[in-house]
Amino acid sequence: MNNPQQLREEQAKVYYNGGLVYCEQKEWELALADYNKAIQINPDSSIAYSLRGMLYKNMQKWELALADYNKAIQLNLDYTELYILRGSLYKDQKNLELALADFNKAIQLNPDDEEAYANRGNIYKEQQKWELALADFNKAIQLNPNYGELYVGRGNLYDDLEQWELALADYNKAILINSNDAAAYYNRGLFYYNHKQWELALADYNRAIQLNPNLEQSYLNRGNLYKDIKQWELALADYDKAIKFNPDNALVYLNRGILYYNQNKRELAISDFNKAIQLNPDLAQAYYNLGVLYYQINDKQKGIKNLQQAARLFMTQGNIATYESVMNLLNRL
Repeated sequence: MNNPQQLREEQAKVYYNGGLVYCEQKEWELALADYNKAIQINPDSSIAYSLRGMLYKNMQKWELALADYNKAIQLNLDYTELYILRGSLYKDQKNLELALADFNKAIQLNPDDEEAYANRGNIYKEQQKWELALADFNKAIQLNPNYGELYVGRGNLYDDLEQWELALADYNKAILINSNDAAAYYNRGLFYYNHKQWELALADYNRAIQLNPNLEQSYLNRGNLYKDIKQWELALADYDKAIKFNPDNALVYLNRGILYYNQNKRELAISDFNKAIQLNPDLAQAYYNLGVLYYQINDKQKGIKNLQQAARLFMTQGNIATYESVMNLLNRL
């Protein structure tokens, strides 16, 4: 007969497996109920805590996710994947040093884990430690040369380094490995967009959306492309779709505001710029656009106030060239 602990483990497994099924169906509350039950049955299950932590992360309940990851690690100190999960959470919260420590620990526990190297490479990339980032992506690809996502990550790094041919080669390689990878098409589309290759960019955005209709960023960036080629109605439809998926993305409102401005729909533009600022008070471009627009409709006081705030933010964020441009504009007003 099984001992009591084995019985608890088996009973808990039934519930956390049920939770996984509910997660696939996006039935978050039902999944949470099953994970809670699994933990109630077996409070020593690191798997149950890690799965509930992942669910909390998806629900953007950051503190609860962190608490569960901490508990899972406490119960199983030598499980590499737990440090990768917690490190990814720290990365999303911009706690880069804590994320780096977790990815280092994961690599220490398992020097052959390509996911740990790729995640650490992304941290180094954000810290602009380019050589360390490239070394980690190369190591990850060496460990698993048939994992397309790794080539997308290295392609993004090459993009930041303005090594265009290498970036494009990596995006192409990712698609060659998996022709159904929406993220690879999205990133290659963004590459083509930045190089003003509109038709190629549009084809890749379309393919990304076809493969993953819930990829919010694809709608935003396809909307930007349509805006740039003056296909206003198509751009508006994509921005509206992006907002439907995520009504808290300030960049969508910023870009839809620019679209309304280009169409001379000034009240709608003002509304969207204000919404962007409400969602992200540090979005300097939104203050700048709002300032210019207010000045154009002869509300000079609001115009100057918003331009001054834009200048302060551009300066604080290290965008000196744009800061100087805004100050020159203010001096002429």
